[in-house]
Amino acid sequence: MINLYVARHGQTESNIEHRLLGGGGDSPLTELGISQARKLGNSLKEVSFEATYVSPLKRVQDTFFHAFGELYTPNIDQRLIEIDFGAMHNMTVEEGMAAFPKSAGTMLANPPSYEPPPGGESIDLVMSRVNDFLKEIEELGHKNIFALTHGYVLRVIYACIMGNDLAAIGKVRRYENCEFSHYRYENGVWIMLDEATRIIHF
Repeated sequence: MINLYVARHGQTESNIEHRLLGGGGDSPLTELGISQARKLGNSLKEVSFEATYVSPLKRVQDTFFHAFGELYTPNIDQRLIEIDFGAMHNMTVEEGMAAFPKSAGTMLANPPSYEPPPGGESIDLVMSRVNDFLKEIEELGHKNIFALTHGYVLRVIYACIMGNDLAAIGKVRRYENCEFSHYRYENGVWIMLDEATRIIHF
C-alpha cells in the first residue's frame, strides 16, 4: 500500500497578477505564500515520508523549505514541472485568451481540444511524464510519499489516476496554493481517498 500526498506550491507574485507562468519561468513566493507553506508543513506533521519529490522550479523548492525545513531532502524531479506555455509564457490569462484562444481558452474548458501555443508543451506529453512518475513510485513501494508541484500538474495527476481521462483535467476543481490531496495505491489500483480535496484554510 502506498499513500501519495500531492500539493501545489505557495502563492507567488505571478499568481496575484494572474499570469500564465508555466514551466518556462519562475516567480517569488509572497508573504502569504510563505505562510501557506508553513501551514502545509504543519498539516502534514503527523505523516512521516519515506520519499519526497519537488518540481525543479524555485517557487516549489522554496515552498518545500518553508514547509519542512531540513526535515527531508527532496528529490528534484523534472516530471513534476508545470506545463510549458511556450509563446504564451508570462501573459495574463486575458492576454493568453486573446492571443491563443485555442490554448488558453481550452486548457480547462475542453482539454481534449487543447492546442499548444508555439513552443509549448502538449497535454499528452505532460500526462506521459506524470504516468512515468506514478509508475516509478509504484515500483519503489514506499508507504508514504509526498510530491510538491503545480496546479495544472495536479489536475493531470488526477486525470491519470482516473484512467488517463484527458477530459477529467477540466472536471476537477481548481487547486488552491498549498492545497493537498491524498491518493492511495493498493492492489494495483490508485484511488483518491477524499473526493473533495483537502484545503488549508487561512
